[in-house]
Amino acid sequence: MEKILVICHLTDSKCNGQVAKTKDVINFLKDNGYQVDILNYGKMNVFGRIFKSKSEIKKHKCIILMPGGKKALFFYTKLISRRKDKNAHYVAIGGWVLNLLKDKKNTKVFNKLKSFKGIYLQNKEAYNQFETSNFKNIYNISSFSSKKPISHDDLKIKNEIYDKGQYRFCFYARIIREKGILLACDAISKISKNNPDKNISLDIYGECLDKDLQEELNVIYQSNKNIRYCGVLNDDNAIKTLSTYYSMLFPTFYKGEGTPHSIIESFMAALPVIASDWAYNSEIVTDKKTGLIFDLKNPNGLESAIEFAISNPEEIKKYSKSCFEESGKYNSKELLKPLLNNIKL
Repeated sequence: MEKILVICHLTDSKCNGQVAKTKDVINFLKDNGYQVDILNYGKMNVFGRIFKSKSEIKKHKCIILMPGGKKALFFYTKLISRRKDKNAHYVAIGGWVLNLLKDKKNTKVFNKLKSFKGIYLQNKEAYNQFETSNFKNIYNISSFSSKKPISHDDLKIKNEIYDKGQYRFCFYARIIREKGILLACDAISKISKNNPDKNISLDIYGECLDKDLQEELNVIYQSNKNIRYCGVLNDDNAIKTLSTYYSMLFPTFYKGEGTPHSIIESFMAALPVIASDWAYNSEIVTDKKTGLIFDLKNPNGLESAIEFAISNPEEIKKYSKSCFEESGKYNSKELLKPLLNNIKL
């Protein structure tokens, strides 16, 4: 089989949805017998990027573009579209691309994307917007993960969590302010103080590269014994670990939010998600079915949602089962079939 060039931005971050999805696509291609060459543009300087990119694009007929931001998307779209002989594909990661599409200043660049064989989008809204802009080569592949959901036997064990009277919540994402980490800590701190007779806690998983934020969090950890940092989950233990919790808190207000990997993996762990009504969260989390959606503009929104969850364990148990049932929708082998079929054309 011919070699495929994947143009992407792989970082050393231990908790990054973009990196995880990029690796899922690369592994999917390899599992289907393709040799993959990776052009990691983030590791090059400007001049090296231009020279290396032109050289690699010239050598490869089949190219998959998975950029991490606007500059890379525009640069590589222009570069690839000049070569009419290329079997090119764009796999969108994150919600930022839709904001660019809506800006009329970017119309010329996006028109060049129409020469690509396939554009693979993460959600219905993005698909609808691209369709409205007269794109014909579009596919809604949602988000995806190559990880395996918990088993039915594990689900039976998880159901017991909701009968123990232990309200163990978790936060699972990159630890940045915009993901709502301080909102989660504040809500759990208030609720636990108002309910000293209940076992309420928050475990935090992720990587924090913001020194100022880390200092703030260290103060919180020291003053709240029920809030603790638990490190970074690796691929081997993520789903199993998440399955031991009552619910996952995701109060994000991150501008580039797409279809979060952390929500998909929570579903695979049969873990209901309490999420903000931000970006596309409500397209993934069905309120009162696979979790709770709260109004981000309401200063007590997250707190109220957590209190509801604590007061209604039988409801949360139902949500857990629904998450388990929904998790099958996000299997990378199924969702990436359109990409595989188009590569073969």
